Amino acid sequence: WILRLCALGPGVSFISHQSQRDVIFHGQKMPKETPAMPKTSYTVVNNLVDIILKFSWVGKMEGRKEVLSTKRCIYTKPTAMYDAGDKTGKLPDKIVFRTEEDAVEIILNSFKKTKSKTDKHERRIKTRRKK
Repeated sequence: WILRLCALGPGVSFISHQSQRDVIFHGQKMPKETPAMPKTSYTVVNNLVDIILKFSWVGKMEGRKEVLSTKRCIYTKPTAMYDAGDKTGKLPDKIVFRTEEDAVEIILNSFKKTKSKTDKHERRIKTRRKK
């Protein structure tokens, strides 16, 4: 399924590890998961790419504990806890899936062009005046 994502056309790169660093969010120091790379490299890569995806498991609350479910998730928007991003604005905030095929289908459907009334080509009929 990774090959199918790579076949979409744009360049694709992968960073397989993450590290935690402390950030200040709303005046409080919190741990944040970021790609494991030097800050200078991260800044360059972050400015070049359109989409940063974070793969994880879906968390759900049971009482006061967060328990990971059997569903996997692709996060496309950043939060205080992790880095992700979608400059295209076409992907949903969270892509929950069980199989890789489901994830690819959701991503591909997000980029399919939908036709609206304003997209239709209107022909103008020119009428000639007889003299």
